[in-house]
Amino acid sequence: MNKLKKYFPQILLATSLVIYAGCGGMLAGGGTMEIPGLGFSMPVPAGWQLDNPEMCHKGDNTGLLMEEELAGRTFETAAAGMSREFGNKVISESPFSISGLKAIKAHATTPSGDRLLRVYIHKGDAIIVLSFVILKDEYPALEAALEQAIRSINVKN
Repeated sequence: MNKLKKYFPQILLATSLVIYAGCGGMLAGGGTMEIPGLGFSMPVPAGWQLDNPEMCHKGDNTGLLMEEELAGRTFETAAAGMSREFGNKVISESPFSISGLKAIKAHATTPSGDRLLRVYIHKGDAIIVLSFVILKDEYPALEAALEQAIRSINVKN
């Protein structure tokens, strides 16, 4: 028992390092998703793990951040098309503003019945896309953390 007490700090440190490394070096609920070139940043939703600056997850639920050129399309046309790609069925689309920029929040279901939550932001000739795919039975439990993260989005002009 005395040996355990003597080495307890080292055991605790080693265990913490193994857990930290096993989680990809990130702790759940921390970090920021970002696209520095477009000035976009958003804290990872509470309880989610940051995989890299443009991706996070919580279990089998994923969040992805990307940008795409509008290539002559209007912002609204591009957002509507992306919401409906791959056979997704749109439940609602709501225009709003983020940092003075036009934005649209879309809720949809995937062909497999999972929930799709997307935020589209118009920035210059690009559209910023924040996309969460949530397993159908898990959306109600995750909705508050997702909405809080979306309210925390910042885009520098």
